[in-house]
Amino acid sequence: MNKAAAIDAIVDAAIGVFAQWGYEGASLRAIASAANVPLSTIDNYFGSKKRLYRSLMRMVWAEVARDRRMALEAQIKKNGTAPLGLEQVIEALAEPIVRRAMSNDPAIRDRLYFLQQRFREHRALNSADFIDAVDDQVLPLIEAFVAATPGMEFDDGVWAFSYCVGVMYSMHLMDRRYDGLLSGAPAPTAEQVLADVVAFCSAGVAAMLARRTGPVAAE
Repeated sequence: MNKAAAIDAIVDAAIGVFAQWGYEGASLRAIASAANVPLSTIDNYFGSKKRLYRSLMRMVWAEVARDRRMALEAQIKKNGTAPLGLEQVIEALAEPIVRRAMSNDPAIRDRLYFLQQRFREHRALNSADFIDAVDDQVLPLIEAFVAATPGMEFDDGVWAFSYCVGVMYSMHLMDRRYDGLLSGAPAPTAEQVLADVVAFCSAGVAAMLARRTGPVAAE
């Protein structure tokens, strides 16, 4: 196996193992076995488990950030000179997550589950430069979010943005947590789920803004 093939095999195997077992539960030996490479190969190309985890987190996050940026640019192009609406911004934010979560390809879902580990694992696993890079990539999305919501203060926009992200990473969408409670009717399509997420988040943001500016806020 040449270097490029070995690295690809390690990346795919490591994402699957980390997604299933988390950082603490995963081992380099299990990753090497899944990738069908010697344990020393991981050490040669990535070093420690922490360095491998951080490298993969940067890569997978960059993929989602790229797709969000492209979705937002597509909405801007579609609107021409008209400002973006809140639903358009939320759709650009949610689409890359929903599409991955609803994929029939386990490898694509594993990438999302691995990314979800960022919310589960201890913050110390992510280096300061990675956290700064994530914040830099998220800031334009928050600014677009606030710009699409007239009357919203930036701090409220940060909170509203975080609530919407929480919806996108909800247990059922990520893990099908409540499948046993469903009636057995056909599952919704990715497009239907995306429309639901956009409608739910848009209504929530509107209600939050109403609380800030309405009679409740004045009391």
